[in-house]
Amino acid sequence: MKNWQRFKSWNEAYNYYLDHLTPTCTRMDWGVGSWLYLDYIESESRLDLLRRLDKAHCGGTILTAVGRKELARLEKAAKKG
Repeated sequence: MKNWQRFKSWNEAYNYYLDHLTPTCTRMDWGVGSWLYLDYIESESRLDLLRRLDKAHCGGTILTAVGRKELARLEKAAKKG
C-alpha cells in the first residue's frame, strides 16, 4: 500500500504531512508530495523513514536541513547502540 492510499482526501494527507513531517521535509508543494508515493510501512522507525525520504525524490532528497540533521543524529545514536 502506498501512503496516498491511506487518506480519504488530499487535505487529510496534507494535514498529516503538516503534523508529522514538517519541518523535516520540503514543503509538500515543492517536494511534489513524493512521500505520498512511498510504501506505507506501519511499524517503520523514524530512522528508517528518514532514510527512505532521503532517497525519495528523483534520486535526491526531500529532506530539509532540519531533516538531514535529525537523520544524522539518529544514525549516530543507532551506531552507539
